Amino acid sequence: MNRKEESIYIGEPMSDKEFEAYMERMDDPNDLSDERWLHIFCEWLNHCMDINWDGSYYDSILIQMKEGHESEIKGFIDRRIVGGRNLTHDMKTWMVVTKENHKDLFIEPEDEKEENVKLRFSKEQYFEFLKKVESDNYTPNNYTKEEKLISTGKSIREFKRQYIRKWRFDDSVPEACEMLTDEKNMQENELLEILKPPSKYYAQALLERVIYHFTNPNGDYFRKTHQLKVREGAKNIQIFVVDRKD
Repeated sequence: MNRKEESIYIGEPMSDKEFEAYMERMDDPNDLSDERWLHIFCEWLNHCMDINWDGSYYDSILIQMKEGHESEIKGFIDRRIVGGRNLTHDMKTWMVVTKENHKDLFIEPEDEKEENVKLRFSKEQYFEFLKKVESDNYTPNNYTKEEKLISTGKSIREFKRQYIRKWRFDDSVPEACEMLTDEKNMQENELLEILKPPSKYYAQALLERVIYHFTNPNGDYFRKTHQLKVREGAKNIQIFVVDRKD
């Protein structure tokens, strides 16, 4: 989940000072507030929803990121218990996601299967929601009940792809891939300067397009002799490295 997106309220954008203070709270492992729980839970949820469990290199990156978030969540819950703080329902029922339980946790129940969701929410409703999140001022805290269902439903992934293609947000992906090929080593923020996502909500989706082109055999920059590694750098900034396979 986009950090800036979580921290700014519609009509009440944070000042730079307030945003810096927010970021410090979200990075503080000793902050046991409900606010920080929502932040780390949404980051974890976002990665879980994108995992296909198909054994691909890209999927393995998502699984590693998921596991990192789960370690952070475990620590949060443990410290909250030790500190004598009450656990919310979400904290009590939270569990690690595996290939075996993924379907049960993230596939909608019988009356909300994919075909029913598509009947309940039209393409126009999905696109209206995706238009709203082009603004960094639009946050999960302000989602309506309908928007929450849209944002967490399985269909959102496909409609997000369609929306990105329609408005050509990914036109800069080839340029970013070319630059990464030349530089061999780039930070996430450097790639995002080239990709120019319309908001932080779309930033990860465009980074994933770059990863796809280097790691999927159908990608334009896939090479049998080279590999893309995505590492966690300082302050949780991802580092993208292209090098020869061993």
